[in-house]
Amino acid sequence: MAKKTKRSTTEDDGVAESKEEMSKQMKKLREEMCESKEEICKRLEKVNQDNQEMRKQLAEILTGQRKQWDLHTNGSSGDDSDAPRPQSNPVQAPRYRLVFKSGLTDKIEKGQPINISVALVDGNDRTVENGPLASATVELVVVNAEFNQHNNKYSWSREDFEINIKKAQGNSEAVDVDQSLKSIVSDGRFNLVQGIQCHSGSKIFRNSGNKKVRLGVMVVSPTEERVLEGLSNAFFVRGHDRDRSNNRSNTQSGS
Repeated sequence: MAKKTKRSTTEDDGVAESKEEMSKQMKKLREEMCESKEEICKRLEKVNQDNQEMRKQLAEILTGQRKQWDLHTNGSSGDDSDAPRPQSNPVQAPRYRLVFKSGLTDKIEKGQPINISVALVDGNDRTVENGPLASATVELVVVNAEFNQHNNKYSWSREDFEINIKKAQGNSEAVDVDQSLKSIVSDGRFNLVQGIQCHSGSKIFRNSGNKKVRLGVMVVSPTEERVLEGLSNAFFVRGHDRDRSNNRSNTQSGS
């Protein structure tokens, strides 16, 4: 009986030790799990901070690019005078442009018929003979000689060109009804044929005073693609306005 009691006591002690050991292992496991959770939370927090920093840097980059783009597209010279205006910031040169194949004399008489040859060319200066642009309607105008005076800029905008066009004044001779910009050139509209046209009969009905001007040619028919306007050499337009003015002054003096 005593031996049986002693064996039971030993077994109870073994069970107690096993329970204690298991409890220690469970406690250690819980501690390790807590440490793992804490480490994971720290890592997630760092990732979140890194993402916030990256978003901040990206926003700064986008803001800077947007400011540069606005400055490029909306920049102006700030010149509000009536003097001939230079080209604004250069834009990409169009694929096609108009050119004068024939030059003009240094002096042209007011009302004298002008004979010119105009062609539509590509970036390699080859005449464009096919496509809708090859039969476009073009118009002759007079522009300030200062516009593109160095003959080396092929990237102005349509607005830059139109600003420098000499317009007909209110008391000027009658303007052709088909002229879109009230040009001081009469009979200045014609169509290209296979990208080129020789035109005669146009007349400039206002003299240029003591300043030179240029003959310009622009597409006026609707097109989906920008065509750069053509410019001639600079010249004077002489007329009899000064003589009539002098006669008027002499008449007033003699009265």
